[in-house]
Amino acid sequence: MKNIKLSHRLLSLLVLPVAFLAGVSLFSQPTSAADLPDYRLQISPSQADLGQLKPGSTYTGAFAVQNTGTKPYKFTAEVVPYSVSDTDYDPLFDFPSDYTQLTEWVTFSSESDTVQPNSSVEVNYTVKVPKNAPAGNQNAAIAVTMDVEPGSGVNTLQRVAFIMFSNVEGTTTKKGSVTSNKVPGFVFSAPLKATSTVRNDGNVYLPATYLLEVRNFFNNSLEYSNSTYQDGKEVIPNYVIFPDTNRYTETIWEDAPSIGIFKVKSVVKIFDEESVVEKTVIICPLWLIIVIVLFIGLAVFWIISRIIGRRNR
Repeated sequence: MKNIKLSHRLLSLLVLPVAFLAGVSLFSQPTSAADLPDYRLQISPSQADLGQLKPGSTYTGAFAVQNTGTKPYKFTAEVVPYSVSDTDYDPLFDFPSDYTQLTEWVTFSSESDTVQPNSSVEVNYTVKVPKNAPAGNQNAAIAVTMDVEPGSGVNTLQRVAFIMFSNVEGTTTKKGSVTSNKVPGFVFSAPLKATSTVRNDGNVYLPATYLLEVRNFFNNSLEYSNSTYQDGKEVIPNYVIFPDTNRYTETIWEDAPSIGIFKVKSVVKIFDEESVVEKTVIICPLWLIIVIVLFIGLAVFWIISRIIGRRNR
């Protein structure tokens, strides 16, 4: 009977840290709005998917150069090559290749202009595709640089890029694969993160989709999904994969709780290839694991001590 009472006490001690942690709410501290800077350059949108381009065709579009500072400034624009490096897709703007011939096809309405505070200037661009344009992916960027008057006190160069990518019609190869798709089985602290790498071995850019679903382990209710619904259709986040590259991507549940057991599914799809990983994931802080192990160790030690004590009587 004493053993039963002691077991109940030990169980209560084990449950207390969990109950305490489950009842704690973390509140973000309010932050004061930063003062607006004198000069700040933005563009909207930041990129354009030109889609399928036909040799000999012409395409037009526009983007806005925005001034969210308090003083006017001039800006200049130029067309530069655009490519990426490494699996993290760090942008490169100074390395022409067979996939950056689009740079030679782009012209825009004005190479320089002035934008007033809290306003924007529209920049129109035209893409004239040559009749002998090579089939496959083509990329370029319009680099916009802030040109501040001397003596303004601005020491840092502000430069942003409007990125364009497209596929030219013709003889193309669509070939890609999901080389990794991983979900951790144990997480010590939020966020919960699924990682993947996608390879493009073709000559066209392609979108890969990344779906992350998290369900409660006990009642199967949906706790999180990174997909949304628009007009009744599910929209799954996607990223562009350029030819001859590997892209590493992290799909994250930022607001994952501090403790819990979940059924997690990560689905990465490129062309007709789909990689699905389903795993039970435990989220538990390291300190709580240490506490539980110590309590279990104490319980085992106590039980062994009692057994030895009885034998010695």
